[in-house]
Amino acid sequence: PYDIAIRRGAGYAHLLMQSRCAITTLILCACIWPMQPSTASDAGAHSNDWVLVKETGDQQVYNRQARVESDVPLLKVVGDIEVPYSNAVAIVWDAHYAYPEFVSDHLISSKRVNPTEAERHDLYIYRMPLFARLAVRAGSWLRGSIGKYQYCTVNMALRESEGRTRISWRKVPTPEHERPIKSAHEMERAEGYWEMTPLDATRTRLVYVVDAYPGGFRVPESMIRWANNTAIDLPRVIEQRYRDLQAR
Repeated sequence: PYDIAIRRGAGYAHLLMQSRCAITTLILCACIWPMQPSTASDAGAHSNDWVLVKETGDQQVYNRQARVESDVPLLKVVGDIEVPYSNAVAIVWDAHYAYPEFVSDHLISSKRVNPTEAERHDLYIYRMPLFARLAVRAGSWLRGSIGKYQYCTVNMALRESEGRTRISWRKVPTPEHERPIKSAHEMERAEGYWEMTPLDATRTRLVYVVDAYPGGFRVPESMIRWANNTAIDLPRVIEQRYRDLQAR
């Protein structure tokens, strides 16, 4: 559950990892973001309620400020996808750990470290591309870094009730023997959920909520807000995964 989500996870599952094109734009804009005025995506940054910041077709994007110590709002994406309900649940739960295959080229490892029937601990490791690292350096006036790798262990839980399924995650301590190399930074926050509700035989209502903050130091919050919002691509990623599975 980060990017660009970061990926489901876990959520940076879910940050600078969830979109390939987003990272490219990130390096181009890094030097001017700190000087930009508030945008529509910032509209809900200081609200305790969900604020609609973008709407395209059957998809809505919301922000909500839940932490006074951070200017990075929670993100919620709501959209209808052309995927049957049971298939959508199976893809998001990802029992076979195929996320590195279809979510991001930068997610290099997903591993179960403490499995149970409907709850588990997953370790995700991302390789941060050079241009993303340079963007953080430039956007922080050479004072910040996100490191070459980011990692996070999350508790994943699947719950079904009232005709819908929620798959939630939250950061938990990474076992000492599972921690990656020294050049990796552990994410500071990773929490959120997927919620799926059947609409008909072929369509599912998908809700994705994430509260994510990368590891490292002096990472500009304006860049984290922007990177989190690239998760609006996730409903389309799930649709494409379903089509690819059907074509096999």
